[in-house]
Amino acid sequence: MKRITKIEIDNYKAYVTKEVFELPAGQNLLLYGENGSGKSSLFRALQYFMESSVNGVRHFDNNYYSGRDDGKIEVTFCDYDFVSNSINKATEQIFTATESPATTTTSNPFLKTVYRISGFLDYSSLLRVYLNNGTRPNLFNLIIELISDYIPTRQGLTDTIGAIVNSVNQDIVKCYHRTDKKYGRLKNSYLLLQTAFPNIIADLNVEFSRLMTTYFVGLNLNISLGAANIRLFENGYIRDTHIVGEVYLDVTHYGRHMHEYNNSLNEARLSAIAICLYLASIKLRSVNHDAKVLYLDDVFVGLDSSNRRPVINILLSEFQDYQILISTYDKSWYLLAREMINDNDRWKYKELYEGQTDIAGVILPKPIIVSGNTEIEMARKYLYDGLRPDYPASANYMRKAYEKLLSDKLYRPIILDNDLLPIAAYHISALICRAVDFLRRISDAPYASNILSKLSTLKSHLKPMLHPLSHYAPDEPVYKHELIQAEQLFNEILTLLETADYKHICKVVIPKHGQLLLQIKGRSGWNYNYKFDVEDHLISYTDTSGDKRITDVPLQIVEMIEKKPDGTTQSILYDKNSRIYRTMHYGNIQECVTQIISFLVTPKGGNKHDAIVLPKYSDMFYCINVTALPDPEITFDKVLTSEL
Repeated sequence: MKRITKIEIDNYKAYVTKEVFELPAGQNLLLYGENGSGKSSLFRALQYFMESSVNGVRHFDNNYYSGRDDGKIEVTFCDYDFVSNSINKATEQIFTATESPATTTTSNPFLKTVYRISGFLDYSSLLRVYLNNGTRPNLFNLIIELISDYIPTRQGLTDTIGAIVNSVNQDIVKCYHRTDKKYGRLKNSYLLLQTAFPNIIADLNVEFSRLMTTYFVGLNLNISLGAANIRLFENGYIRDTHIVGEVYLDVTHYGRHMHEYNNSLNEARLSAIAICLYLASIKLRSVNHDAKVLYLDDVFVGLDSSNRRPVINILLSEFQDYQILISTYDKSWYLLAREMINDNDRWKYKELYEGQTDIAGVILPKPIIVSGNTEIEMARKYLYDGLRPDYPASANYMRKAYEKLLSDKLYRPIILDNDLLPIAAYHISALICRAVDFLRRISDAPYASNILSKLSTLKSHLKPMLHPLSHYAPDEPVYKHELIQAEQLFNEILTLLETADYKHICKVVIPKHGQLLLQIKGRSGWNYNYKFDVEDHLISYTDTSGDKRITDVPLQIVEMIEKKPDGTTQSILYDKNSRIYRTMHYGNIQECVTQIISFLVTPKGGNKHDAIVLPKYSDMFYCINVTALPDPEITFDKVLTSEL
């Protein structure tokens, strides 16, 4: 058995940019989507994808606003074990449908069978059952369409009903005379179908009646498909020859036969009849196959709540071997259906809202997918809910989402406070300030400038997130605009931080308030060791060229040790009250070396013109070998360069 684990839609109908519906364990899907959110576009996208396996490439409905013609629908399947409710990731298969035959990969026997036995039902399809004029409408064409992909092997046929009907209707008109051999072959195909047709409808009726009587007991309806016949219309010219037929619904309500049931029954009963007829046709053509998909889009519109429950019961009881997708614009029904299903292992629950995106400076509508109860998803839910927006709640969740994002994705040592403790998550301003400072220090690292730009923009939208309750104005466009801007930045910052992966390309060489030793030697034998306090983390990182670099970090002198040519030493400790302490404060190791060398060549520095300056300043600095600790006498025996 196989299940869909991912549906990716890009530049199709409502989907202006790529959006992904994740069903990681091959779950069924219950989806709420307000009008304009892309709910029905998802239905059409999966339907187009399946149909392309049989019908090939057709017109692809690119998003109206995108200005692009490179849309695609990509669906991932994996092997699924129903008993353990698990998928095998190693069996993943990805298929793509586009407008181009060169990039479409759906012409596959597996997908063709999936399409033939799957079902796609929306509200407009239901209406065709009962929105017919006249007494006792003829449902022949609708029934043929419903069972067109059915191969009635029990009746001795080896091709689908649709293929037989289409072959006769389309090819028979190409014959020159009714005595042609081709005409005879096509008519024989029709005769086989004519013989089998009553039994096919009888089989369909068994499923249809069973679903109605088992699950809709309270409707007091007795319904069956009757008067099924099929014939070949041969009057007149050959070009007018085609298959016609009759299939009617016999409806009895409270013991009375109803000829005009479509005008007499209420919409709830008519919808129940239509749904059961469609589901019965799917049951009829069902065969053992690796994957079966059943998608229902807004089919509950005409049903009251008491008659919606039986449909859910049918799906849960009769279609366990199908992957079921249900979408609705009715929020109250979505919540009720979620309670009825009450299965978080085999079902995924998602919500769709109409959001916005900025493409080249143009604000365009886009679907917002809410898949769970994470902070950012709750923020989006309250922000984009067209019926009941709650901007203060959105702002509060938005702040928490950013706090979690920065705490989780930034290089952890930079989000420590002055006491080397993690900055409290609710101090988002402090988190952003630390992040900005860090990114400026590694400005030549991958993506640093991009992230810095995004965080700077985010800072301008902080006010409603910091003080959401003091800005409650549901109709205030400025307030809503700031939240939308912050929401749009979230995924951009998340993607950049995950791609940059600073947790792995950065390393603390010397922690904040650790010590660093600068050694300057002279060719005449003199030697000065300067011990510095490192006022922030000294971090090594990889720049955009792949070279190792270290961050600029302030250095404060704490001790100087002079080793004279005769072997004697002199140590001077500096405290905050000494003039030298205030003077010997440097912004980075380069500034430290150059200024000390410049001082040593002056008379006050002893006119030492023979200082040995190494090409890499980091070769002149030493740090403590932490692997040797604890040690009664701490020594600086590790060259800083070796830590890069």
